[in-house]
Amino acid sequence: MPLIELKHVSKVFPVRQGILQRVRAEVQAVANVSLQIYPGETLGLVGESGSGKSTLGRLAMRLIDSTDGVVRFDGEDVTKRRGKGLRTMRAGVQTVFQDPFAAFNPLLPLRVSVSEPLQVHRGQSQKESMTRLRELMPLVGLSASHLDRYPREMSGGQLQRMAIARALTVEPRLIILDEPISALDVSTQAQVINLLEELQRQLGVAYLLIAHNPGLVRHASDRIAVMYLGEVVEIGSAGDVYDAPKHPYTHALLSAVTVPDPDVQRTRQRIILRGDVPNPADPPSGCRFHTRCPLALDICSSDVPEPFVLDNGGVVRCHLHTTGPKLAGRPIVDLDIPAVPQTIAL
Repeated sequence: MPLIELKHVSKVFPVRQGILQRVRAEVQAVANVSLQIYPGETLGLVGESGSGKSTLGRLAMRLIDSTDGVVRFDGEDVTKRRGKGLRTMRAGVQTVFQDPFAAFNPLLPLRVSVSEPLQVHRGQSQKESMTRLRELMPLVGLSASHLDRYPREMSGGQLQRMAIARALTVEPRLIILDEPISALDVSTQAQVINLLEELQRQLGVAYLLIAHNPGLVRHASDRIAVMYLGEVVEIGSAGDVYDAPKHPYTHALLSAVTVPDPDVQRTRQRIILRGDVPNPADPPSGCRFHTRCPLALDICSSDVPEPFVLDNGGVVRCHLHTTGPKLAGRPIVDLDIPAVPQTIAL
């Protein structure tokens, strides 16, 4: 059974203007997304900036309410939970945000901020919570003395380790990692990712890893979901999505990832997308990717592609698998993709 399940979840934000703040438009940040995360696994979520990744993570944790759809945690519908019921659910789902410097009150010693989940969910005083905090510090590669420091006295990597420790205080079953290393330098990024993998092996916690770097996600994830303009266009095992993408957008996104081996890098085909990402307040009809897709068919501009279930359990939303060439689950590299003199914005 999935640990957490999002079923046909959508989120619409109103755009207000003028003195009276009247609604002039609506932005559909997440559109009819369904996915599951199982106990102990890491689901990577990738896509361009503005694709709806962070919004989806906040919907999963119920930091914001969905416009439509259902969120289930441990088999129970938590979509409309409030008060105590919502706090109980959040004890099992914690989060680590992108900017570690913005995640802590700069005027308080770290022990105050890190102990807050224990006060909210367990009713412990700050003094009572210190035993648990001292247990966590070695797990995240810090010492108990760091708890007495202020955020300004810590490096970015140390603060992100503190944020991970805070998420672990109440022994969650799922941690939502929203771009957890993008604000860190390269060497620190590797340390934090290795730490997260070690914690998963020790504690069995599941992760939703949100990132724009497909290379990172492949290394750290069991499965990968690819988002474009609010929709999940492909989901499958990390190796299958990375090595044999089924959607043209996934193929283009992965082609921008640099391979360390220069000989291999020179042989790779770079897929260049045309145009800009459409306005989410006025998304294209049919397949939302058709305005930039080098393989778009006539049907793509009018009909929304239905999910095509692959033999290995993955899912892709693309007319190429059901209409025209009928890839029927085969990799997108089986087709010739024309070059377009534009760039992809990651």
